[in-house]
Amino acid sequence: MSSAGTPCYQGGNEPGPLLTVTLSHPLAGIAVCTAAGEVDMSTAPLLGQQLQQAISSQPRRLVVNLSAVTFFSAAGVGALDEARAAQRDEHELVLVGKSRVLKRVLDVCDVGYPRYCDLDRAVTACSEDASA
Repeated sequence: MSSAGTPCYQGGNEPGPLLTVTLSHPLAGIAVCTAAGEVDMSTAPLLGQQLQQAISSQPRRLVVNLSAVTFFSAAGVGALDEARAAQRDEHELVLVGKSRVLKRVLDVCDVGYPRYCDLDRAVTACSEDASA
């Protein structure tokens, strides 16, 4: 089960969205929210809305795939923190992405979510944790 990407368009005459976010459920109990593009003050609300939609499906694990994110600001960290708070410690939130841009912001903001370098490893780890 998945939903189409929800784009957030940039201003002016520049074509294409700044951020596209898609939701999928690759395995029972695991939701994957995949973002592509830029996560900044203007697009973080879109990421937050899609994370809340993913949480509404009540997954045991929420994987946030940021592998295709080209810019990530502290506003994105805020969206992640709000999603984590909405889960009320009942479910785990894990991140996917290894870019220096992402790592730098997550490290500076002291984000302690489990991180994986690729989506397949994250989903596998989440499915193993869920069955343990």
